[in-house]
Amino acid sequence: MNPETTLTDLRAAVAAATTPAERAGALNQLAKKLEQQSQYAESLAAAEEAHAAAKEAGDGAAEAEALRLQGIVHQRRSEYPTALALLANSLKLFEELGNRSGVARATNNIGIVYRSLSEYPKALEHFSRALALHEELGERSDVARVTGTIGIVYAHLSEYSKALEHFSRALAISEELGNRAGIAEATNHIGNVYGRLSEHSKALEHYSRSLAMYEELGNRSSVAIATGNIGIVYNRPLSKV
Repeated sequence: MNPETTLTDLRAAVAAATTPAERAGALNQLAKKLEQQSQYAESLAAAEEAHAAAKEAGDGAAEAEALRLQGIVHQRRSEYPTALALLANSLKLFEELGNRSGVARATNNIGIVYRSLSEYPKALEHFSRALALHEELGERSDVARVTGTIGIVYAHLSEYSKALEHFSRALAISEELGNRAGIAEATNHIGNVYGRLSEHSKALEHYSRSLAMYEELGNRSSVAIATGNIGIVYNRPLSKV
């Protein structure tokens, strides 16, 4: 989906759909965009409609994707058992279809649920499986994203050298792809690790870089987070900055 595509465009595509298969595809795109904008109730409704349309069309891939999108919304709402059940069904369907990219995405989403539950070994197991599949498929942007996610888990576990290793790899791939949002995110995570290690000058360097990128991208929520992180560094004793 083009990042520039608006909700108005996607709703128009749903209205213009003439077959159940077209409607399922358009509704899945709409559900994804709504979830990205934190409009969870509408996203869930669209994904449920997509699931019904996909079943009517006999479109297994669209059905599996609709289940995955429903699972993501329930994860966002902290409804973890429901999320896991939906994602497990999505994963099973993708596996039956031989859709390895879908398998990777659903597996990654299951990992995110386990991370939310602080079940880090299970989270790492699923993220590692997803990463291996994305690498085999040559899906570089997904490799960068999942590598960064693994870094977050290691940071939670206070395994900072492993966290830095994964964030640095995610950063390198994002730079290779010219993915400025990915660069900003990985840079901010590296700043977090240096902050936890009390290497405040390095933390400040990375936070400042990520802040500049977030400002260029117009990502206001991330600008606020990066600005707050810089404030935390400056509130440390001067001898440590």
